[in-house]
Amino acid sequence: MTLHAQLTQEIRQGPSGPKVGAFFDLDQTLLAGFSATAFFRERVVSGSVSPRELFHSAVGALSFGLGRTGFSGFMAASTAAYRGLAEIELKAGRLDEAEVAFRRALEIRPDDRELYEFLGTLYFRAGRLDEAEALFRDSIRVAPDSAQGYRNLAGIHIARGELEEASKVLARALKIQPTATLYLNQGTVFFFQGLYPQAAAAYESALGFPYGANLHSAWANLGDAWRQIPHRWHQAPEAFREAIRLLAPEVERKSDKSWLRSQLALYRAKAGQKEEALRDVDAVRPGDARTSFRLAVACEVLGERERALAFLAQALAEGFRPSEVEREPELLALRSDPRYHRLRASAGP
Repeated sequence: MTLHAQLTQEIRQGPSGPKVGAFFDLDQTLLAGFSATAFFRERVVSGSVSPRELFHSAVGALSFGLGRTGFSGFMAASTAAYRGLAEIELKAGRLDEAEVAFRRALEIRPDDRELYEFLGTLYFRAGRLDEAEALFRDSIRVAPDSAQGYRNLAGIHIARGELEEASKVLARALKIQPTATLYLNQGTVFFFQGLYPQAAAAYESALGFPYGANLHSAWANLGDAWRQIPHRWHQAPEAFREAIRLLAPEVERKSDKSWLRSQLALYRAKAGQKEEALRDVDAVRPGDARTSFRLAVACEVLGERERALAFLAQALAEGFRPSEVEREPELLALRSDPRYHRLRASAGP
């Protein structure tokens, strides 16, 4: 239980009536745990304050101590500390605690675009799409000239399968501030719509940014789009070789990350590096649906239909969405296999 929770619990359970008094401490606040000094001490001791946050909080505390800033000013300067705490809780999987911290920060700074986006992202990851959408729209409301809110809102539409709406929102974001991430998202929407030339053009635009050019997934996305365009198909291995060049060192550093190696196996399969791809497939120990699905696609590309079906069955058993299987262009031939239909029927809706 945090200091704030402990104190409020004492108040709720304590005596009441005219005989009970409230005593202010030296920094002019009613509750000891909600004083500027105690608030700052608790944040530092918990290790939730980054060096930058520590600096800004110290400046705010000094200004408060000199009488130049009220407590609200100090709290505004410390909003980043609450946000830092929320991010720590989020990484630790403590979603309820993260939500509380974000909500506290929003009470202090209701005009902070990033706070709406952080909390909206938390809800998005938890599958609470309606609540996430409301927060992303709040982000747009307080900062209509920022592309971030539109980008996140597009993510909601993509998750719901509302691809036309997602495309419109991304187009608006790109008018505000073109970025590699926005072009990548736009390319993905086009790809899901079967608009492969448009998808390739968006991915090429993303690669025009330094950030995009150093993402293995950006090169792989371009390769995927080229594989679906007859007159560009022969260029796809080149894109996948670049993706391999960027990803392989990371796989070596993180050899225990099966999901990374499954990506590498898929890239090598599409680059025509069959022996290397099969070695990677054999080295992977699937532990989640996405990894199993990647291996299924890799084996299908490599001409290993039996193994592809086995990995696909595993992915579906682990909760992979059948709708994603149905729209994967690399599995077009597999989906005509009677064994796939039996597998699909046994997996349920």
